[in-house]
Amino acid sequence: AKWLIAAVTLVCLLIGGYIAATATPIYQASSKILADPQQPNAAREEQYIASALVFLFYETQYEILQSRAIAQTVVEKLNLVETYKKEQLANKNKKDSGLPGTLSEIKQEVDALFGNSQSSAPVKARSDHDIKVMLASQIQGGIEVSGGQQSQIINISYQSSDPQKAADIINALGEAYIQ
Repeated sequence: AKWLIAAVTLVCLLIGGYIAATATPIYQASSKILADPQQPNAAREEQYIASALVFLFYETQYEILQSRAIAQTVVEKLNLVETYKKEQLANKNKKDSGLPGTLSEIKQEVDALFGNSQSSAPVKARSDHDIKVMLASQIQGGIEVSGGQQSQIINISYQSSDPQKAADIINALGEAYIQ
């Protein structure tokens, strides 16, 4: 039983090492924004209402930071549509290599042999607006907004596999919110 335990432990270590070596690191960029609500002039008996309005102010600011309009402004500021198009063109021109490329070629040959040319049907290109909406949705999905307790600071963060992209997006997001 000792050898079985040692073998299982070794296999688990090898699998864990492989996963750790091949995993893509995720970087997080964070920023803090000071949001100062306008305090309404309230009498002593209306202080409860005034504090509720301040709470609503911060909830509204969180929603604005996570809105599609802000995300689309970030896409425009960073010219992400053109960057996306260039990446897609580079990926299209790059020939698959290894097993996936070989399997793709075999599938194309089999389809051509049996007269199934569905794989070579023209693919409708996405419009710039569609790409912009898709990229804005991706940015929206990656934004995390929170606020401190008893604080006027709003914390925003964004995660990406590219550290420079994460930093650029979080900076553009802050600028778009301020505008």
